[in-house]
Amino acid sequence: MGMGEKKKVDGGSGTMTCVAIHLANALMGDALKNYLSAHLEKYLVLTHNELITSGMNPDLLIVDDRSINDGCTKRHPMARTIVVDTGLSRADVVRILSLYPISGIVGADSDLPIFAKAIRIVMAGELWVGRDIMKAFVEAYGARRGTTGGHDILSTREREVVSYVCDGMTNKEIANTLKLSEQTIKAHLNRVFKKLNVTNRSQLVSVVSESRILR
Repeated sequence: MGMGEKKKVDGGSGTMTCVAIHLANALMGDALKNYLSAHLEKYLVLTHNELITSGMNPDLLIVDDRSINDGCTKRHPMARTIVVDTGLSRADVVRILSLYPISGIVGADSDLPIFAKAIRIVMAGELWVGRDIMKAFVEAYGARRGTTGGHDILSTREREVVSYVCDGMTNKEIANTLKLSEQTIKAHLNRVFKKLNVTNRSQLVSVVSESRILR
């Protein structure tokens, strides 16, 4: 079975989404697994050891700042990744967002329903990162902005959508703000991704932070 392939898990009425929890705190990992297994339909939730035994490639990884450094994102490049913030400094957050294809960051003290909501949002292709974290990331890289002609690359509407993404807003929130449909926002973002040669929102924020696109 190749890196891009994965075993399919039949959930009775279709393929289940595989979530792998890989946290340094085993008790927290077990508690999170039990909660998500009970509250997310059509999701198969495994611990890291269970994932290894199963031979599956996960759709989503839930890691912390320790486990993310063991190469799990490289072993499963097609999986989205949520990081559990166990007390990360702003510098740590910026480093993680810069080095890894992160789709979300959730605080370790968050209520369990928040984890379930974050997973649904991330698996829908959105970014789950607090606005304060996103702004810290933008500020940290603002001084490194280059001289690319971003104004010529993106349309006025596209730059407007990108600015809201950098504020940590979801597609639904952007759609409500601009009085457009979510489908229209997704279409704008798809065009932006192609123009800037990125594949996710965290990469988009990184490119924007290092360019003059929003100037």
